Amino acid sequence: MRNRAKPIEFVIAGGFVASVAGCAATAMLFSDLPGRVAAMALVVGVYAMSVRDVVGAPVTAVMAWMFTTGFLVNSEGTVTLSRADLLRLGLFLAAGLVGCLLSIRPARARHPMRHRPAPVLSRHLHARMGIRR
Repeated sequence: MRNRAKPIEFVIAGGFVASVAGCAATAMLFSDLPGRVAAMALVVGVYAMSVRDVVGAPVTAVMAWMFTTGFLVNSEGTVTLSRADLLRLGLFLAAGLVGCLLSIRPARARHPMRHRPAPVLSRHLHARMGIRR
């Protein structure tokens, strides 16, 4: 699942930018708490799906949780650790994990008959129609 083409430093920096941008957009678009939390969880899930990194996704989830708790739930950047805050942290971590899992592309099955020659009937049809191989 880990994408080795992108260094982890860039993945984490991108997660920071996505968290800040998502927090700013969410603050402008939603006034109710459930909408804000759902929007930020969606930001985490989509980012995790795009980077496909099992280290970057939970780090982004924690950063998004801090921004959500500090600026969208509480005011003036106060981060708290109540039961609801820990449930939101679990939600964001789950969104990151689901995003990573949804980005997994199934490997193509290696079928032993994949490169077989054309069947006899198609060779005869091609010969009749004048198609040369």
